[in-house]
Amino acid sequence: VGPTGTVFLSDEYGPDVSEFDAKGKRLRRLPVPERFRPEKPARSADKEMPPRNNRGRQPNRGLEGLAISPDGKKLYAILQSPLIQDGGLSKEGKRVGLNCRILEIDTESLKTRELVYPLTSAGHGVCEILAVNESQFLVLERDSLGGKDARAKRVYLIDISDATDVSKVDALPSGKLPAEVKPVSKKLFLDLLDPKWGLAGKELPEKIEGLAFGPSLRDGRIVLLVTADNDFIPERPLRIFAFAISRSALPGYKPQTFKKADK
Repeated sequence: VGPTGTVFLSDEYGPDVSEFDAKGKRLRRLPVPERFRPEKPARSADKEMPPRNNRGRQPNRGLEGLAISPDGKKLYAILQSPLIQDGGLSKEGKRVGLNCRILEIDTESLKTRELVYPLTSAGHGVCEILAVNESQFLVLERDSLGGKDARAKRVYLIDISDATDVSKVDALPSGKLPAEVKPVSKKLFLDLLDPKWGLAGKELPEKIEGLAFGPSLRDGRIVLLVTADNDFIPERPLRIFAFAISRSALPGYKPQTFKKADK
């Protein structure tokens, strides 16, 4: 939600980033570089794979997460998986890439930057990004396994302060980055499979996909909401997990600010 009440949405299939008013009317499309788009979009995933497409987002793995800075001046859209030209896929079509791009968009000037978020494993994907302040973010990274088979459902704290702008880098390697490219810094913040939370087990959803901050508690702790996607399956309950985070764990936390509506 923008500072004036408009809503920004990212569409992973375009991929696109758009701004809507409160009634759902699209006001504008924000710039997404052509390198993010497949050369030949198709209705089915298998028809978007190489060699038909040798550039752009992987099928169904586009701009999965979107964050807004606390002051509302910048958007941060993150890819679920590396771009095809960034070594995202092997010749056999297996996911082997580690380097996901984060697209920064200035909501006023529309200038963009691109930063690198390194996956912990090529089998993982990024589902969400949430701004802690103007330079720190929480990123939700997970595997594609549910229940007792799940091995990775993690929230990382990243910092973009020293990350390299790779807007002019047409293709990144699938693994180790060149010395001149510095990714965002990254450290584990919350492991949802840690036994102390009591979430691991046969009832754990596969698709842990959402992050949001709620109103802070009376004692000052920050509420972090973690949500699961049930793919519209009625028999699969929608799960929302709430964590109380001490201020010392997120000392740089800045709540989002909103402008008062004109009367």
